[in-house]
Amino acid sequence: MDGWIRFISSDMIDKRDFHEQLKREYGLTMKHRLLFHWAYDAEPWSADIEKIIIDYCDWRELNQETHIRMFKEKLRREQRERNSKILQKTEETFGLSHGGRDRTYSRFLASMAYNIHILGDYTTDNSDLDGLYDFNRLVGQIIEELKKLDSSLYFVKLKREINQINSKSIGVQEKADELMAYMKKSVPGFIQKAYQGSLKRRLEKNGYTFQTVGLLPKIRM
Repeated sequence: MDGWIRFISSDMIDKRDFHEQLKREYGLTMKHRLLFHWAYDAEPWSADIEKIIIDYCDWRELNQETHIRMFKEKLRREQRERNSKILQKTEETFGLSHGGRDRTYSRFLASMAYNIHILGDYTTDNSDLDGLYDFNRLVGQIIEELKKLDSSLYFVKLKREINQINSKSIGVQEKADELMAYMKKSVPGFIQKAYQGSLKRRLEKNGYTFQTVGLLPKIRM
Protein backbone atom coordinates (compact mmCIF):
# COMPACT_ATOMS: atom_id res chain seq x y z
CA MET A 1 0.00 0.00 0.00
CA ASP A 2 2.99 2.33 0.53
CA GLY A 3 3.77 2.00 -3.18
CA TRP A 4 0.20 3.01 -4.04
CA ILE A 5 0.41 6.12 -1.86
CA ARG A 6 3.81 7.05 -3.30
CA PHE A 7 2.48 6.59 -6.83
CA ILE A 8 -0.41 8.99 -6.24
CA SER A 9 1.64 11.53 -4.30
CA SER A 10 4.96 11.47 -6.16
CA ASP A 11 3.99 10.51 -9.71
CA MET A 12 0.46 11.86 -10.11
CA ILE A 13 0.55 15.01 -7.94
CA ASP A 14 4.13 16.17 -7.31
CA LYS A 15 5.94 15.05 -10.47
CA ARG A 16 6.87 18.05 -12.62
CA ASP A 17 6.98 16.47 -16.07
CA PHE A 18 3.89 18.38 -17.24
CA HIS A 19 5.32 21.64 -15.88
CA GLU A 20 8.45 20.99 -17.94
CA GLN A 21 6.37 20.21 -21.02
CA LEU A 22 4.57 23.56 -20.76
CA LYS A 23 7.91 25.33 -20.39
CA ARG A 24 9.40 23.57 -23.42
CA GLU A 25 6.41 24.07 -25.69
CA TYR A 26 5.18 27.51 -24.61
CA GLY A 27 7.82 29.07 -22.39
CA LEU A 28 5.35 28.99 -19.50
CA THR A 29 6.62 28.71 -15.93
CA MET A 30 4.08 27.36 -13.45
CA LYS A 31 4.72 27.11 -9.73
CA HIS A 32 4.82 23.53 -8.51
CA ARG A 33 1.48 23.61 -6.68
CA LEU A 34 -0.46 25.42 -9.39
CA LEU A 35 -0.83 22.15 -11.30
CA PHE A 36 -2.50 18.96 -10.00
CA HIS A 37 -2.76 20.30 -6.45
CA TRP A 38 -6.53 20.57 -6.72
CA ALA A 39 -9.04 18.16 -5.21
CA TYR A 40 -9.44 14.80 -6.91
CA ASP A 41 -11.30 15.17 -10.22
CA ALA A 42 -12.05 18.85 -9.52
CA GLU A 43 -11.91 21.38 -12.36
CA PRO A 44 -8.19 21.60 -13.29
CA TRP A 45 -8.11 25.38 -13.41
CA SER A 46 -7.69 28.41 -11.16
CA ALA A 47 -7.60 32.20 -11.31
CA ASP A 48 -3.81 32.07 -10.95
CA ILE A 49 -3.44 29.77 -13.96
CA GLU A 50 -5.79 31.94 -15.98
CA LYS A 51 -3.75 35.07 -15.18
CA ILE A 52 -0.59 33.35 -16.42
CA ILE A 53 -2.31 32.38 -19.68
CA ILE A 54 -3.72 35.91 -20.14
CA ASP A 55 -0.26 37.42 -19.61
CA TYR A 56 1.15 34.88 -22.07
CA CYS A 57 -1.44 35.90 -24.68
CA ASP A 58 -0.91 39.63 -24.11
CA TRP A 59 2.84 39.28 -24.50
CA ARG A 60 2.47 37.37 -27.79
CA GLU A 61 -0.62 39.23 -29.00
CA LEU A 62 -2.69 36.06 -29.07
CA ASN A 63 -6.44 35.63 -28.69
CA GLN A 64 -7.13 35.13 -24.97
CA GLU A 65 -10.41 33.24 -25.28
CA THR A 66 -9.00 30.77 -27.80
CA HIS A 67 -5.90 30.01 -25.78
CA ILE A 68 -7.65 29.79 -22.42
CA ARG A 69 -9.95 27.22 -24.01
CA MET A 70 -6.94 25.38 -25.48
CA PHE A 71 -5.01 25.27 -22.20
CA LYS A 72 -8.10 24.20 -20.25
CA GLU A 73 -8.52 21.26 -22.61
CA LYS A 74 -4.83 20.33 -22.27
CA LEU A 75 -5.20 20.26 -18.50
CA ARG A 76 -8.46 18.30 -18.62
CA ARG A 77 -6.88 15.73 -20.94
CA GLU A 78 -3.85 15.33 -18.70
CA GLN A 79 -6.11 15.06 -15.65
CA ARG A 80 -8.20 12.34 -17.31
CA GLU A 81 -5.05 10.37 -18.12
CA ARG A 82 -3.74 10.69 -14.58
CA ASN A 83 -7.09 9.77 -13.04
CA SER A 84 -7.22 6.67 -15.23
CA LYS A 85 -3.75 5.65 -14.02
CA ILE A 86 -4.70 6.36 -10.40
CA LEU A 87 -7.83 4.19 -10.63
CA GLN A 88 -5.92 1.39 -12.34
CA LYS A 89 -3.24 1.45 -9.66
CA THR A 90 -5.90 1.51 -6.95
CA GLU A 91 -7.70 -1.49 -8.45
CA GLU A 92 -4.42 -3.42 -8.68
CA THR A 93 -3.39 -2.52 -5.13
CA PHE A 94 -6.68 -3.47 -3.48
CA GLY A 95 -7.69 -6.31 -5.80
CA LEU A 96 -10.80 -4.52 -7.06
CA SER A 97 -12.49 -4.99 -10.42
CA HIS A 98 -12.99 -2.28 -13.02
CA GLY A 99 -16.77 -1.92 -12.79
CA GLY A 100 -19.82 -2.21 -10.54
CA ARG A 101 -19.55 -1.44 -6.86
CA ASP A 102 -15.80 -2.06 -6.94
CA ARG A 103 -15.50 1.01 -9.14
CA THR A 104 -17.17 3.07 -6.40
CA TYR A 105 -14.73 1.65 -3.88
CA SER A 106 -11.73 2.41 -6.10
CA ARG A 107 -12.82 5.97 -6.68
CA PHE A 108 -13.33 6.53 -2.97
CA LEU A 109 -9.92 5.15 -2.00
CA ALA A 110 -8.20 7.07 -4.79
CA SER A 111 -9.96 10.33 -3.95
CA MET A 112 -9.16 10.01 -0.25
CA ALA A 113 -5.45 9.43 -0.93
CA TYR A 114 -5.35 12.34 -3.39
CA ASN A 115 -7.31 14.79 -1.24
CA ILE A 116 -5.43 13.90 1.94
CA HIS A 117 -2.18 14.71 0.13
CA ILE A 118 -3.53 18.19 -0.70
CA LEU A 119 -4.78 18.59 2.89
CA GLY A 120 -1.29 17.64 4.06
CA ASP A 121 0.19 20.43 1.96
CA TYR A 122 -1.84 22.87 4.07
CA THR A 123 -0.56 21.63 7.46
CA THR A 124 1.74 23.68 9.69
CA ASP A 125 4.92 21.87 8.60
CA ASN A 126 4.61 23.65 5.22
CA SER A 127 5.63 27.28 4.77
CA ASP A 128 4.54 27.89 1.15
CA LEU A 129 0.84 27.53 0.37
CA ASP A 130 0.96 29.48 -2.90
CA GLY A 131 -1.00 27.77 -5.67
CA LEU A 132 -2.90 25.32 -3.48
CA TYR A 133 -6.55 24.53 -4.16
CA ASP A 134 -8.95 26.65 -2.10
CA PHE A 135 -9.16 25.15 1.38
CA ASN A 136 -12.93 25.40 1.82
CA ARG A 137 -13.51 23.82 -1.57
CA LEU A 138 -11.09 21.02 -0.67
CA VAL A 139 -13.00 20.31 2.54
CA GLY A 140 -16.24 20.32 0.54
CA GLN A 141 -14.79 17.82 -1.94
CA ILE A 142 -13.64 15.53 0.87
CA ILE A 143 -17.14 15.58 2.33
CA GLU A 144 -18.66 14.91 -1.09
CA GLU A 145 -16.44 11.87 -1.68
CA LEU A 146 -17.37 10.48 1.74
CA LYS A 147 -21.04 10.95 0.87
CA LYS A 148 -20.64 9.20 -2.50
CA LEU A 149 -19.38 6.12 -0.69
CA ASP A 150 -22.11 6.00 1.94
CA SER A 151 -24.61 8.69 3.00
CA SER A 152 -25.66 6.89 6.18
CA LEU A 153 -25.92 8.42 9.65
CA TYR A 154 -22.24 7.67 10.19
CA PHE A 155 -21.45 9.97 7.25
CA VAL A 156 -23.70 12.65 8.74
CA LYS A 157 -21.63 12.49 11.93
CA LEU A 158 -18.37 12.81 9.99
CA LYS A 159 -19.72 15.72 7.96
CA ARG A 160 -20.87 17.57 11.07
CA GLU A 161 -17.54 17.13 12.85
CA ILE A 162 -15.47 18.05 9.76
CA ASN A 163 -17.52 21.23 9.35
CA GLN A 164 -17.13 22.03 13.04
CA ILE A 165 -13.36 21.93 12.68
CA ASN A 166 -13.44 23.99 9.50
CA SER A 167 -15.63 26.65 11.10
CA LYS A 168 -13.23 27.29 13.99
CA SER A 169 -11.72 30.76 14.32
CA ILE A 170 -8.16 29.56 13.78
CA GLY A 171 -5.69 29.74 10.90
CA VAL A 172 -6.14 27.55 7.86
CA GLN A 173 -2.99 25.57 8.66
CA GLU A 174 -4.16 24.84 12.18
CA LYS A 175 -7.48 23.70 10.70
CA ALA A 176 -5.56 21.41 8.36
CA ASP A 177 -3.67 19.90 11.31
CA GLU A 178 -6.90 19.19 13.16
CA LEU A 179 -8.66 17.82 10.09
CA MET A 180 -5.72 15.56 9.27
CA ALA A 181 -5.76 14.10 12.77
CA TYR A 182 -9.53 13.70 12.64
CA MET A 183 -9.48 12.00 9.23
CA LYS A 184 -6.80 9.54 10.34
CA LYS A 185 -8.82 8.43 13.33
CA SER A 186 -12.30 8.51 11.78
CA VAL A 187 -12.18 7.48 8.13
CA PRO A 188 -11.00 3.89 8.80
CA GLY A 189 -14.11 3.40 10.94
CA PHE A 190 -16.23 4.87 8.17
CA ILE A 191 -14.67 2.39 5.71
CA GLN A 192 -15.62 -0.47 8.02
CA LYS A 193 -19.24 0.68 8.22
CA ALA A 194 -19.73 1.64 4.56
CA TYR A 195 -22.32 -0.37 2.64
CA GLN A 196 -23.13 -2.34 5.81
CA GLY A 197 -19.53 -3.51 5.99
CA SER A 198 -19.26 -4.70 2.39
CA LEU A 199 -16.18 -2.58 1.63
CA LYS A 200 -14.49 -3.92 4.75
CA ARG A 201 -15.29 -7.49 3.71
CA ARG A 202 -14.06 -6.78 0.18
CA LEU A 203 -10.72 -5.49 1.46
CA GLU A 204 -10.35 -8.35 3.93
CA LYS A 205 -11.00 -10.85 1.14
CA ASN A 206 -8.00 -9.37 -0.68
CA GLY A 207 -5.63 -9.62 2.29
CA TYR A 208 -6.22 -6.40 4.19
CA THR A 209 -6.96 -6.48 7.89
CA PHE A 210 -8.39 -3.97 10.33
CA GLN A 211 -6.88 -3.47 13.75
CA THR A 212 -8.78 -1.69 16.50
CA VAL A 213 -6.77 0.73 18.60
CA GLY A 214 -8.83 1.78 21.62
CA LEU A 215 -12.24 2.66 20.21
CA LEU A 216 -10.86 3.71 16.83
CA PRO A 217 -10.32 1.20 14.00
CA LYS A 218 -7.07 1.45 12.11
CA ILE A 219 -6.41 -0.13 8.71
CA ARG A 220 -3.14 -1.84 7.93
CA MET A 221 -1.84 -4.41 5.44
